[in-house]
Amino acid sequence: MSALLPPTNGPSHNLKTLQLTGITSMLSLENPSSPSSSPSASPSASLKWKVLIYDIAGRSIISPLLSVSALRSLGVTLHLLISTTRTAIPAVPAVYFLEPTESNIRQIALDAKNNLYSAGLHINFTRKLPRPLLELLGQLLVQYNAVAAVLSVVDRYLDFVSLEPTLFTLNHKTSYKLVHGNTATEDSVNQYMETCVSSLTSLLSLYPGMPIIKTPTAGPGNYLGSMLCKSLKVRPTTRRGL
Repeated sequence: MSALLPPTNGPSHNLKTLQLTGITSMLSLENPSSPSSSPSASPSASLKWKVLIYDIAGRSIISPLLSVSALRSLGVTLHLLISTTRTAIPAVPAVYFLEPTESNIRQIALDAKNNLYSAGLHINFTRKLPRPLLELLGQLLVQYNAVAAVLSVVDRYLDFVSLEPTLFTLNHKTSYKLVHGNTATEDSVNQYMETCVSSLTSLLSLYPGMPIIKTPTAGPGNYLGSMLCKSLKVRPTTRRGL
């Protein structure tokens, strides 16, 4: 799924700039509620070295925004996929940027248990972490006696890929098959729609103004639009032709 937004009217409407600000804030170990950092690499950020751990989705989001040298200027000494075999790195905190999935949750808990990053874990999710997965993370950390290893858990609402200032994609390569394929079920379609809504909510929470959501009168598109209105707390209306 990809889409083109109306022409940009300055930095406040530039998706790449808005998303880069969020990524820079994350790598500077800032809380989202604190004043936003500059979208450019800040020299002060390099004073705090860290390791970046991401999954394929997190890497896809960061790659169009920051080069290896830009990551270095933000204090990232090493960036690794969470699915790879990793060795312990002492005295350096780890910044995680991941999809909120059960497999990622379990791997984070194992990293904490094995004390891979003794300076602490800053966990950032690309979109909202569902309550059941948050509880699973807490249960595993208590079970492994590793609660103290986690320094922060933040929903970053950055779950889309900025290709141009007004062009983005959700980077879902099998979306048509998931919705219209022979193996699609009502539950699988609903689960995929929830993922789409969460990703679009991430984008619209950054982009200024109130969106106009147009959908078909029936089918998955209509269901997606209704869910998105509910997520944004917008009352849907129906426009009828004469």
